[in-house]
Amino acid sequence: VLHNLSGALFDIQTDNISILNSGTAARIINDGVFRRSAGSFTVSCDVPMSNNGTVEVPPGTLRFDGGYTNPAGTISLAGGTFRTGQPFCLAGGLLTGWGSVVADMTNAATIRPALSNGVLTITGRCEQLLGGRMEFELVGNNPGTNQSRLNITGKAILRGTVGVRWAGNHLPTPGTDYQIMTFGSRDGQFCCFDNFLLLGQGRRLTPVYSATSLTLATVAAPEPT
Repeated sequence: VLHNLSGALFDIQTDNISILNSGTAARIINDGVFRRSAGSFTVSCDVPMSNNGTVEVPPGTLRFDGGYTNPAGTISLAGGTFRTGQPFCLAGGLLTGWGSVVADMTNAATIRPALSNGVLTITGRCEQLLGGRMEFELVGNNPGTNQSRLNITGKAILRGTVGVRWAGNHLPTPGTDYQIMTFGSRDGQFCCFDNFLLLGQGRRLTPVYSATSLTLATVAAPEPT
């Protein structure tokens, strides 16, 4: 067992190497920072890993073939690729940043694509459970520059909460649209909406679904009584 304690750093600074599994009891528990800071190719981890801290992935691929669980930690992408050999459940914590997740995944926690630098792509199927949440930051409607976007190449199964975070005192004008998601196909819709009603501003966001995208449309709305 390798236990990376809170406040500790496990830093991968090489290419084309695996973290090998030497026995049935081998596992990694990360309560600190598990980072791939150098190299641009794939680093594979064959040891089962449980993340309660932070996994950081800059450009390059960090692949978990031995199993990966995320009870409470953060997966922070900065242009890199996070890949698992089996379907991946975000049971707790946060997936954030820009780059790629290569796996079929289930979200029971929070997915928050980055506001700038690029979009977050899930290469595979993505199902959000009732307790799951997706958050999008909006300053403008140029995805990857001043607006979050999530691209799902496979089927999106939507339920749970979608939320908006308004950054930089941005106030949308009625008629402004924000395409926040694309997907290969879709089942379901979000059932809870956070921060869609701009109190005191006479406007709100309304979700508009198509077969392959979700757009938030700004409409004029009276203040609630």
